[in-house]
Amino acid sequence: MSRLNLNPELSKGDRIMCISMDDDHDSVPPGMPGTVTNVSTVFGDKQYNVNWDNGSKLALIDGVDKWITEEDFL
Repeated sequence: MSRLNLNPELSKGDRIMCISMDDDHDSVPPGMPGTVTNVSTVFGDKQYNVNWDNGSKLALIDGVDKWITEEDFL
């Protein structure tokens, strides 16, 4: 079995899956897929805006949240 590439760099249009999110609202459960809509840097950390398949629009923050790309979950 191969190792997952946890928290790879992402680009607009990438399909991803949430592994874990450090958010009080917890509206993106582990295993939820989504599509990256924008990439930015906020206070030195990469932030990935995502349209999640459950309708949420919560962003992923590098160094805080965990994700994998579609290639790792297909």
